[in-house]
Amino acid sequence: MRLHARLEATALTFLLPFLSELKISWAFAAAPLHFQREHWPLWTFGATIGAATASRVLMNALLTSAGDWLIAPILLMACAGAAAMLANPTSPLCAIVGIAAGHITDTAQVQASLCYRWRFGDPDAQKRALRLQAFSATFGYSSGALLGGAMYEHVGFRGCAILQVSLLCAMSIIAAL
Repeated sequence: MRLHARLEATALTFLLPFLSELKISWAFAAAPLHFQREHWPLWTFGATIGAATASRVLMNALLTSAGDWLIAPILLMACAGAAAMLANPTSPLCAIVGIAAGHITDTAQVQASLCYRWRFGDPDAQKRALRLQAFSATFGYSSGALLGGAMYEHVGFRGCAILQVSLLCAMSIIAAL
């Protein structure tokens, strides 16, 4: 297997799913701590997560109708939302926008679609790739809250915002390539 194909396979089956779930789950520990420290109503965090998660239905419909290519510019827009959170982490609106941007842009549908097209005609390779994607996504999701809580304790919410911007920028680049 050529180096380019291996890099593509690694990005598609491991890196993108891992980063996608990590960008969602870091906030489950860090954001409530930040909301409490800033004396913001905790229900606003819950409402943010609920509304952002429900918005994924619309995002998936948009991606289905427009095509997978749309995920790269959508991730770039999410970077802007995360950058607002980084620029002003003590603003409730900026924190909400940054957190929601990560949750709305779940890329699982695009990952599966790309995986099916990646090895078209080789169902065994597709199955292996989908299993690796599922493992990677689970690993990212399960480690995200731990990472978010540890980062919040050691570097504060600004560090978590840097993480979110970095994850979204990396995902934008991977999706564009």
